[in-house]
Amino acid sequence: ILALIGTLLLSASLSAMFAGRALSPLRRFSKQMQSIDPVHVPTSSLASQYPDDEIGRLAGIFDDFLHRLDRAFSRERQFTQDASHELRTPLMVMRSSLDLLSADPRGLNDTQRSKITMMQQSVTRMETLVTELLELSRGHHASQKEQINLGAFVRDLSQSYALMAEKKGL
Repeated sequence: ILALIGTLLLSASLSAMFAGRALSPLRRFSKQMQSIDPVHVPTSSLASQYPDDEIGRLAGIFDDFLHRLDRAFSRERQFTQDASHELRTPLMVMRSSLDLLSADPRGLNDTQRSKITMMQQSVTRMETLVTELLELSRGHHASQKEQINLGAFVRDLSQSYALMAEKKGL
């Protein structure tokens, strides 16, 4: 009976030891996966750190996935940078044209002056959006919140659409 109990204890402890050894690469791989930041994909290969077994092949699959993820992020950043650059050029032309028009307000009536002011505000909003888009593409996150006067915002917005609504009889 003592030999049987000893054999059971020995076999249980050996089983736990071998199972722990067999699962340790999986635990290590799991910790590596949890530590990866998807925005800053690691350049080193995970598969090279494991033998050519199931875990090594799984690490190779993750390497391929992370490489594709990195390429997708790069394409998205490049598109966002290109789009924001392409949007800045016409906004700069509109801004300078509106500034020239508003520089000599003598030849303008009140309606024209208010329309120019609304267009300048719209261009400013667009410039802000383009700048924020560019900052997001570079990985900068705006952490500051801005308080706005909701009534003034809605009033400005409704004024900017008043002409279209008037033309449509709304």
